[in-house]
Amino acid sequence: MAEKTAIEILTEFAHRTNREVQTNEEDMSFFTNHTHTRHARTIWFPDKPGEKRYFGAFSNPRLVGIRSFYSGVFIPIDVPQKAIANIREKTIFDKLKLPNLRKTGKFNNKKLDKKLLISGEQIERASKILHDQKIQHEILGFMKKNPPYRVIINDIDLSYIPLFKSKSYLGLVRAFWEIDGENIEKLFEDIKQFEKHL
Repeated sequence: MAEKTAIEILTEFAHRTNREVQTNEEDMSFFTNHTHTRHARTIWFPDKPGEKRYFGAFSNPRLVGIRSFYSGVFIPIDVPQKAIANIREKTIFDKLKLPNLRKTGKFNNKKLDKKLLISGEQIERASKILHDQKIQHEILGFMKKNPPYRVIINDIDLSYIPLFKSKSYLGLVRAFWEIDGENIEKLFEDIKQFEKHL
């Protein structure tokens, strides 16, 4: 018996927890006579009916970096869609002050600015969220518990989820497909804490 795919595991989890799941798979192979098939895949489902918290997972072999392969949970927020932010823990390279290809911003909070890096575009347009002390507290707490994750605002393409085609979002994401149901439930609980302050 073949191993289940991530899409199959996530679909089963969604059905088991009474969530309405949507999936899509598209052949992205480069040649008609190919020996290796490449697919772009998406799956998403809401936390609960009528709620605006979503889990989403995306993969596309034609893209690079976190935009090519990720999963996470997302909520709508009220900031311009051109405001883009990606928050992650600082690494040794950040401490060496190597040039960053993207613009960086500040939390205006010494503790957070020391531990976390914000990069993106038009970051200042999201300042009402990024400079809110309660949101900052949630960001720091989440990042301590979940080091591989990032907190993002409008940083990846979520157009496969209808709500986010024309709405800004805050997300808790990682460059990996989360398929463990218990971890997904924890992520929904984590994003609820952010939602309380928005």
